[in-house]
Amino acid sequence: MSSLAVATLVACATPPEEVAQPVRAVTTAAPAYPAYARRYGIHGAVRLRILVLADGRVAKIQVQDSSGSPHLDAAAVDAVRRSDYQPAQTRSGKIVDSWTTASYRFVLDK
Repeated sequence: MSSLAVATLVACATPPEEVAQPVRAVTTAAPAYPAYARRYGIHGAVRLRILVLADGRVAKIQVQDSSGSPHLDAAAVDAVRRSDYQPAQTRSGKIVDSWTTASYRFVLDK
């Protein structure tokens, strides 16, 4: 019986509507350069994957490409939490949850 229930659910599912307007950062907070990383000359780039809900709140942040330093990665995640986002919108105008990415580069001045 469970296979019949699964087949029914799959048949009733509708594919999600295509996003016409992706998530957009309204304000982007600059990450603070961590003191530890600055002191020891650590630099690098971080790419984050961000789930923005239909109400504009950030629900999930994942490190997609690490800088190799947990200090830099954490600073980038903190910057995303302090940023504001406009949620994605479908062609029909529906506001939807959607994933986006953000990249941060940490470079020390010589």
